[in-house]
Formats: sequence, C-alpha cells, structure tokens
Amino acid sequence: PAQPAGGFGAATPAPAAQGFGAAPAQAAGGFGASGGGGAAPGGGAPASGGGSGKKKILIGVGVGCLLLILLVCGVGGYIYYRAKQAVQGMQSFAQDAPAEIQRITLGLQLVAIKSECSSDSSGAASAARFHPQVMPQVQGSICQVTQNTIDAFADNNRSEAHTMVGQPEAATAASFGADVSQCYMYTSGSARIGACNFPDGSFKFITFENPGGVQ
Repeated sequence: PAQPAGGFGAATPAPAAQGFGAAPAQAAGGFGASGGGGAAPGGGAPASGGGSGKKKILIGVGVGCLLLILLVCGVGGYIYYRAKQAVQGMQSFAQDAPAEIQRITLGLQLVAIKSECSSDSSGAASAARFHPQVMPQVQGSICQVTQNTIDAFADNNRSEAHTMVGQPEAATAASFGADVSQCYMYTSGSARIGACNFPDGSFKFITFENPGGVQ
C-alpha cells in the first residue's frame, strides 16, 4: 500500500548539496583566490644598486692597499739611503782618521819651517824635512809658510785631511819607498801638502804646493 507522504517510514530527503564532505564554496576575492591580493611578501625582485656598492668598496680597498705599499716602499727606500750614507761616512772616517791624527805632526813641522825661514829665507835650513828628490822642486815655496798657513792646516774646518791612497801623489810616494797607507794629503784653498811616515821613522814632505794659498 502506498505510504502517505511524509509519514513514518517515508524516504528521508536527500541532504543539501553542501553537506558533510562537500568542498566549501570560496567567496570571490577570498584567501587564496586568484586575482585577489598582490604577490607574497618578500617575493619581489632585489633592490637595484647593491652590486655597484660592492664594486666601490673593492676599489676603495685596492687603492688603500696601493697607497700603503707606496708609503712602505718610500719609507724603506729613505731608510736604506740614510743607512748607506752613514756606512759610507763611517768608512771614510775610519780611512782618514790617521790623517787627522797626523795633523799634530804636520803642525809641528810647519811651525819649525816658519822658525827656520826667519833666519834663512832660502828654505835650505828646512831641507831635512823634505824627501831629497823633491827638495829642489819645492825649495822656492818653503818659506811661504806663515802663521795663517799653520792655523789653516790645524783646523779641519779650513782644510781637508785624507790618506794618500787613490791620490795622484800615491805613485810618487811608492817610488820613494813609502807605504802609501802611511802617507797623507792636506788641502786648503790652493795649498796642497803631502807627507809620509817612512820606514826609518822619519816624517817627510813629498808635496809642497803654494803653502801660502790657504783658505
């Protein structure tokens, strides 16, 4: 028999289309919808100019290193130059120190010549102070020695003292039998005096040029 509509045992109406398990409808423009909000945070392209900033830093570091290298090289070169000058100065002083010491002997000899010339203006009285082979050439200038000559050769600010090694007179000294390292040259203005310590212990002049021309 037919069941009355809506009575006991009647078929249960089908659930609505949006029942349990159905995909819920998304409202337009909702979360995740296409065409909704903009791009996800942080997803944009990196800001322009970052690479050029790094290049500027690297260039600055390179220039700084180059300047530092140049500074170190300049300081090192100056120190080397000054050290070389100091060494050369010490070597020159060590070589010429004996000539400076012999200024005392030179001064005593010049004082004696001045005294001898006061009694004999020919210079012959001072012959023993000169090597025999040079006496004839220098005799005419012996008595040109004055107090000014003595003072000039005693003062290292007015005259120079060097060993005869490497000087033009070295060959003459050697030919006289002298040890050239024991021979000395003194110059002041146009005056030049050379003397040697000979093996017999004597101190003799081998050069005697214009003794009155001291500065």
